[in-house]
Amino acid sequence: MYVILHGLFWTAVAFSTHRVQVDKYPVLFGLLIASALLSVAAGLGMWFWKRWAGYLYLVTGMAMGLLVTMLSGDLWLALGSFLPVIVVMYVIYPKLME
Repeated sequence: MYVILHGLFWTAVAFSTHRVQVDKYPVLFGLLIASALLSVAAGLGMWFWKRWAGYLYLVTGMAMGLLVTMLSGDLWLALGSFLPVIVVMYVIYPKLME
């Protein structure tokens, strides 16, 4: 559930930065929205303990951290977007590998 909320939160963050950054970098903004929505899909997959969902969440978390850094230039936002990925993967990775 936490993973789904994290994806929805970062989707909302991406939409809130829409007015500021979409004119300058529309491709990066589109990739940020796509990675946030894929993060929600990964959360739904992890709800059913699917192995692919863990890998998808890891990739989308890294993408969100990179894209947030490129769009805002703020490393604290990047840490905020990637830290939950580290915690979730630390907790559930052994279960996914069984």
